[in-house]
Parts: sequence; structure tokens; C-alpha cells
Amino acid sequence: MTQDINILDLLALVEIFDKYEEFEKDLTKLLSNKRSSTETIAKIRMLANGEKGHYPKSVRTFYEKHKEAIHAINRYESIQSFMYHQYDYDKETKIYKYLNSHKEELKQIKAVLLKLKELGVDRIELDENFNFKEKKYYMYTWMSDNTSIHFVDNIEAIPEYPCGRVLYQTTSSPYEIKFNMSFGMLSDKYNRVKVNSLTFDKDRLPNKVSKDEIIDTILEAREDKKDDYERIRNIIDLKEVQEILEYKLKKLEEILSKVDSLSDKQTVIDSLKSIKQELENIKEEIEKYEREAMFESTYITEEVIKKEEEAYQRRKRESECHIW
Repeated sequence: MTQDINILDLLALVEIFDKYEEFEKDLTKLLSNKRSSTETIAKIRMLANGEKGHYPKSVRTFYEKHKEAIHAINRYESIQSFMYHQYDYDKETKIYKYLNSHKEELKQIKAVLLKLKELGVDRIELDENFNFKEKKYYMYTWMSDNTSIHFVDNIEAIPEYPCGRVLYQTTSSPYEIKFNMSFGMLSDKYNRVKVNSLTFDKDRLPNKVSKDEIIDTILEAREDKKDDYERIRNIIDLKEVQEILEYKLKKLEEILSKVDSLSDKQTVIDSLKSIKQELENIKEEIEKYEREAMFESTYITEEVIKKEEEAYQRRKRESECHIW
């Protein structure tokens, strides 16, 4: 089971984690004795903001006891908002158990959360069992076609027959950030992140929301696989031309078998046989090129080539993209 929470609330929780158990216990007791928890929480907020007014003794007692924690929370999130969400951090929830099991690493977790906040992330989902290496991502090269872009650490492009997009995966990322896009521009607000850990080095995150940090990194990964892209494209193109030639020769044979009025039909038939033999030689060279490509690349395999051929033919039928 995963848990999706507000990153500001999580930062506040990390900040007061060593005091949270007692804070949560006292808050639960305070709210259970009041008719309106909304009004009680509002009064705590007013006290924290230094507003004058009449406050019940129980509210003042709670505030005085937990003043340090309340003001620490206010540095990231409204105390009122944090209290409304307190059940997200109950001791039985996934996020509380995770932080409790990583108490010695709270400083590192805080550094990661602050960096994510700078990147415009407002929601965070924790799933310790999620393996990002098993997921495939893609980005259209025509930026305005993207409504969002997923960014991961250690990006590796997946070669495929060109279709105006970059297909990629990660070799070892503990996160994926979903950056929103509008009119081809990256957004630095309302982005989301999914993580399987919060104890990774913050330097594994991009430094800022910018084209060179996000988009160019993905495009550079494709450039690193340029040779594989080219080989896959050549193999598919060569095979397609070979199949077209074989089909045309077969049709020519069928036509010749029905035509008797050619002045030198036998010469044409002999020439056709010669062309067929040359085509066999071409077929052997194509197969040799394919074997060499698979030998020289760790990525290119018969399965990959077959999959890309099928995808290429499907895109042709559906006319989803321009085929070079």
C-alpha cells in the first residue's frame, strides 16, 4: 500500500519527529474533549500567530507545552493545515513507520525533501517496493506534445525506430518526478514525485526546473545510443526493401508466365533469374549486418528487432507519426 501526502506536511513532521508522539497524543486528547475540533484548531493557529482573544485553558496549556513544535511546523506549513492532516501521520501509517525506522537519517531525508520542494513538488508518494527499473518512459521531441515529463536518475535511452519521441528507462533511480508542462514549457509548481526511498543523496535530483537540467538530460541519453538507433533503423529499412523487391519479382514472374508475345522472352526470364540470385546475395548481406549489430551491441537482439519491426508497421498503418 502506498501513501500520498503533502510535502510541506512531511517536512514539518520530519522537523518535529522526536516530539511528534507526545504532540499527537496530547492533540488527540484535546480534540476529543471539544465539541468542535475545527474551532479548537483555529484557536491554536491564532495563538501561534500572536492574535489576541479569549482562549480556553486547555488550548493555552497545549500551546505552551508544544510551542516549539508548533512554530517549527509553521515554518513549512500552516499549523491548522498540519493538524487537519494529522491522521496521515498516525503511528500506524506507512510514512510514520518509515520515518521511525530511519530516525538516524532524518537529516538526510529533510535535505531530499527541501530539494524536492525547490523543484516545485507538492505531493509525494512513498512505495518502498516499487522498482523504477521495470518502468518505461517516453518524451515527445516536439515539446508542445508533452503534457508532462517523467524524470528519473541514471537515464538510459531505449533504441527504437524513430517516431518523434525518446523512449527511456532508469538503471537505478530511487524516484520519478512528474513535471507538468504547458505549451512546451516545464512547470515549477504542482509537480509530483514517487519514491521507494527518502534516504538517497539529494545530489541525485536535478538542480532546478529547466530545459538543460530535465529535457536536455533525456535528449543526451538518446544521443548516447545514437549508434544503436541507427543500426535498428538500417536493419528495419533494409528488410523492408528486401521484402518489396521479393514481392515485385514474384509478381513479375506471374506476369511473364501469362505473356507470350515478348520478342525475346527467354532473355527476360534469364535476366530475372540473375536478379533473383543477386537478391539472395543482398539478403545474406543484410543478415550478416544484423548479426554484426547484435554482436557489437548489448541492447540489440532478435527480440528487440522483431518488436521494433512490428511497432514500425503498426505506426505506418495508423499513420501516427512521420516515417523517414
